[in-house]
Amino acid sequence: MEKRLKTLEEQYKMTKIFAPLSGTIDEVLIKEGEMAAAGLGAIRVVQLSNLKIVVDLSEIYISRIEKDDLVHVNLPVTGREFDLRVNAVSQVIDPNNRTFQIEMKIPKSEAGIKPNMLAVLMINDYTNQEALTVPLNIVQETGTEKFIFMAEQNNGEWIARRRSVETGKSYNDRTEVLSGLQEGEHVVTFGYQNLSDGQSLAVVADQ
Repeated sequence: MEKRLKTLEEQYKMTKIFAPLSGTIDEVLIKEGEMAAAGLGAIRVVQLSNLKIVVDLSEIYISRIEKDDLVHVNLPVTGREFDLRVNAVSQVIDPNNRTFQIEMKIPKSEAGIKPNMLAVLMINDYTNQEALTVPLNIVQETGTEKFIFMAEQNNGEWIARRRSVETGKSYNDRTEVLSGLQEGEHVVTFGYQNLSDGQSLAVVADQ
């Protein structure tokens, strides 16, 4: 009898649902009269005081992102922007999509943010304060060579000079030039598609 009573007490305990965390009940997923089972959600509890942003990044960035790196966050729905620090970087690559995860905790001071909101992130994975850049579209290629056209003066006349260059990173329609260009030189940014080396140029002022 005592054993049976203990069994009934254990079964009675299973009629009560306990949440593993404190929060607000957002949705009841089970209806009255339905059978409940272990592992199946019955109630959705939302805890807005412990939100985080989780991002899947391509594996090519795994050596460029570190813990405590600064990330600029934009929430398009609310129009809000703020900076967060990366607090966790996964060291495992997902074999299905070749990505890894980074995580940023949202401070409690950032009120009004809801779970599953869309966030747009800007991550600075490269910095070169001394970089020389040119418009990306003026860099032309023939085989393995990349080149641009320079504007040089010869006896008072502007002429085009083809110049081989080595390029680096590209961002926002501009590309970094690692070699082949010096600060202060003039590059051709209009009509460069049909130029040939030594051709005369008509130089116009920027409008």
